[in-house]
Amino acid sequence: MKRISFVLGLAVLMAVVIAGPVSAQAVTETNKQTFTLSNVLDDCQGGEETIVVESIARFVTHSTTDAQGGIHEFLTLSLHGVTATDANGETVHFVNHTYEGGNVFAVPSNLTVSNTSRIISSGPSDNMLLTTLIHFTTNANGESTVDRFDFTIECRG
Repeated sequence: MKRISFVLGLAVLMAVVIAGPVSAQAVTETNKQTFTLSNVLDDCQGGEETIVVESIARFVTHSTTDAQGGIHEFLTLSLHGVTATDANGETVHFVNHTYEGGNVFAVPSNLTVSNTSRIISSGPSDNMLLTTLIHFTTNANGESTVDRFDFTIECRG
């Protein structure tokens, strides 16, 4: 489960890099990308079996570079209709939604990343809910005023 968060984190970082160069005037860009993700997820019973998921992810990024060089970026990632089969032959469904937005290359700056993943089993295996919330804010003096990271895993029968 940490791996899926890591992969999504890398995707967010890629989206920030894709935003484009700093410009002397305000420039707005929208970028759509599709690529394959491959993740290994542990189950709720202590990680004795893994579920390998290969899926197609679609990212939409929207960024504006203002006249001062600040990049205001927003990213949305959604996965729907993704299924796999676990070691017991059960069908497992995945639903994921990620939102990222903020002004990350200027002072003051802020960034919020919210991710919710649902893993739904068709058999007796537990369903899972994974949530991640990341937020930071830096004031005009470059001092961190908010630095928050929450990650929860819920196994639901």
